[in-house]
Amino acid sequence: MIYLRLFSQDPVTIFMAALVLAFAVGLCFARKPLGKTRRGKIIWRALCFVPLVACVIHFACCRFVGSGWYTRHTYGAFYLAALVTAFFPLFDLWRIPAKVFSIILPVCAAAAFLYTIVYPMPFNSGLRNYTKQSYTQGFVSLTKDLEKYYSLKDWKKTDIQAIAKKIMPAVEEAERKNDAGLFYAAITAFGYYFYDGHVGTWPEGDRDAWERGLILLGGNDYGFSMLRIDDGRVVAILSESTLPAYQAGIHNGTQIIEWNGKPIEQALAETECIYQGDKYPVKENEDFFRPVFLATRGMGENTDIAQYLISRAAADGTYDAPKARVTFLTEEGEPCTVELDCVEDGLNTIEYVLQYLISFGVYPNRYGVDKNFDAKMINDDTAYMLRYSEEYNYWGDIFSYLTGKYPSFKKRLRRQLEDLKSQGMKNLIIDARNNMGGYPALGSETASLFSDRTFATDSTYSDINGRHKLMLTDYVKADGEFKDINVLVLTNSYCVSAGDYFVRVMGECPNVTTMGFTCSNCSCQPQGGRVILTNSICNFGYTINWLYEQDGKTRFIDTD
Repeated sequence: MIYLRLFSQDPVTIFMAALVLAFAVGLCFARKPLGKTRRGKIIWRALCFVPLVACVIHFACCRFVGSGWYTRHTYGAFYLAALVTAFFPLFDLWRIPAKVFSIILPVCAAAAFLYTIVYPMPFNSGLRNYTKQSYTQGFVSLTKDLEKYYSLKDWKKTDIQAIAKKIMPAVEEAERKNDAGLFYAAITAFGYYFYDGHVGTWPEGDRDAWERGLILLGGNDYGFSMLRIDDGRVVAILSESTLPAYQAGIHNGTQIIEWNGKPIEQALAETECIYQGDKYPVKENEDFFRPVFLATRGMGENTDIAQYLISRAAADGTYDAPKARVTFLTEEGEPCTVELDCVEDGLNTIEYVLQYLISFGVYPNRYGVDKNFDAKMINDDTAYMLRYSEEYNYWGDIFSYLTGKYPSFKKRLRRQLEDLKSQGMKNLIIDARNNMGGYPALGSETASLFSDRTFATDSTYSDINGRHKLMLTDYVKADGEFKDINVLVLTNSYCVSAGDYFVRVMGECPNVTTMGFTCSNCSCQPQGGRVILTNSICNFGYTINWLYEQDGKTRFIDTD
């Protein structure tokens, strides 16, 4: 894993960190021989400033425009080490023993070098900086990176160039109009078509662009939303009595049978759920949300996403939004058709509905549990545990990613389960809905406490240069201390990455049942590709490593 993560890192960043380290060590050895003459001392003092000068040039050319955070966390360590190196000559003036600084300087530089390499390994090892490029240049650079490094391209049969061609008109329009929000929306739409929970856009340094992008993607609000219920009907929800839709007869529970002149099933089949970072590798998961997004579409709106975004970007608020033609069944069972005006942008309704469909951001929950891994007894024999991410301790998480083991987390979890068992726990509900992932070792260590058998989980391969080579195989090693506990794991389509992994390995244990309105996201390949685009408007992430099932052919968890 370490080898694969080093392979994908930016060579310029590694070179700069190595340069500072080399100068730090070299200056310590060169100080004594060069210090014998006046000219030698001048040369040595000048050399002390070389790393700092190199870092100043690097900052001018390579900093992340618009994102001080990425600049600090990616380059800050060796920048600081270069600054410390420049202070070396002052130790003579301050009469501080050179031996002291000869120890401090290499240690600082070595620590900076290790930090520069290790810090990005879990999620940003393939970090690329295109913040100085134009919208179209950055987009083209992104597609080239994806063609070269995206590890699921062959498995998912992703035609990256065809997707790019589909989105390019919106990117070009954003560049012509200098519309950062349209650019954000276009890149978000680009990520949607990969059908991979690890591929997509996240907001970065430009909050205004993010908000405008969501408005463009969010469509229109016609006074209600829709949901498919368990008998298959599509019904209205969130219909407000003060709005025209309600006054026309569309109330909560009213069945909708046509939308914009099309039978509801046909209209739903043509609807794409493109919004924020939402991705749907499993079609049935997206089907669950399609009514929510269909409810934001007006008559005559272009079904081509690029043209749809361009037309919305050119419009001026809700006054330019088209009407929606809705056919519903009245209380007497008779069809009735009405045309509704847009009352506001659709994103507020989308956010509201999604919040309740997936419980996103609703903490504390009904049991008053609001911290990750916290648990409590909810009746005499049943405990509830909240698990919204696979993260525990920052540096411990990183080392667990590199080693595959997490003894400190397992020890903590064991104590917690022992305490619950002493209170009478026979059943345990683990709520992994909206588990945004993190580090797979937490899932393996958890499963080991509930399993009475050791089993293999995934195998990491290297597919570099077309060579399919097994690197390592991960296992859940049986502990079985709590195998007698009946466990229910709750999941949904927003349970992704290491959350997906957790649900999968727990499902292999006896007495464990997994369930949810939808299945989990089904995206588990290790992420590491990270592209920061023009002016840090957004970043685009993707997978760069290869996890397989034990057959070495089928991708682990990820759908094809």
